[in-house]
Amino acid sequence: MLSCILHPFLQHRNIVLQPRIIAEQHLAPPSPRTAASFKTAPPPATSEPAKSISTSLLVSSASTCIQAPMPSSTESSPPSPVISSTFLKTYKSALRILITTLTTIETELILLDRIWYKNASQFKSALWWNGVDGARRSLHKLFLPTTITTAVGGGSVDSGLGLSLGKSTLRNCILIYSAIAGGMEAFQTQQFKFQQDDSSSSSSWPTIPKFNTKPLPPPFPSVTTISQLLCTSQSQLESLQVLLKEVQRRLQNAGKILVRHLNTPPAPTFAPLVTACLGALGCIDAELNRVLAKEEDRSTVELLQHLLNRLSKLKS
Repeated sequence: MLSCILHPFLQHRNIVLQPRIIAEQHLAPPSPRTAASFKTAPPPATSEPAKSISTSLLVSSASTCIQAPMPSSTESSPPSPVISSTFLKTYKSALRILITTLTTIETELILLDRIWYKNASQFKSALWWNGVDGARRSLHKLFLPTTITTAVGGGSVDSGLGLSLGKSTLRNCILIYSAIAGGMEAFQTQQFKFQQDDSSSSSSWPTIPKFNTKPLPPPFPSVTTISQLLCTSQSQLESLQVLLKEVQRRLQNAGKILVRHLNTPPAPTFAPLVTACLGALGCIDAELNRVLAKEEDRSTVELLQHLLNRLSKLKS
């Protein structure tokens, strides 16, 4: 009676344990006791033969889930780094501020030039007028075209006039933005546009290009032209920052002289003209503060230098 009751249980136990026993037989030689105990108990005809389990396969599967596969030596070099959208927005915002500042300063300089043209012969010996004239001449360094020198033989020859420091710096920074935001096709298109402006003698300020679509930023162009452009733009931004600080220093000195002249009793001579000059100088000084005043440890010009430096490290 007891064997009849336990027979189904023992049969089920043999079916469950059979795959495990067969696997152990593949992993290690069976002991005599184990072989003898199961020799007289063959598996039922309905049970399927168990597959052998490899321990090396189990270990490799676990390691695959925990660690990423190591790149093989035959794999190609990693793809070019991609510029983030935050980087592009920061670069474009700083560049837009610099363009607006230089455009406004040029407009105020036109007003100062007209005042100087009408009154230069009359006030050339006045102290306050000399201060205004000194600030005006320093401002012209931002916008006067630079001389292009060409090496000929053992010396150099002036081959003509190029762009001013301000426009040349903005053009190079815009070309870099076109390359990192739109790829080489956008870079070449913007470069061709600047060449057309040069041929037509256009005096307008360069503008930041707009792209119809906004895809993910493409990989950074790995060409020699972009590398040279980065070095040139960095040096130009340094020169521009030094010149802007010098202009601001002259403007503040001229402003102090004008305020002192207005406060001189009894009544200041030519007060309306002095006030107009003071207003123009004050407007230019406020615009210079936009790009020279430090916000979050960096000014606008320093921020552009920092971003270009990051691009240079990204390239290398």
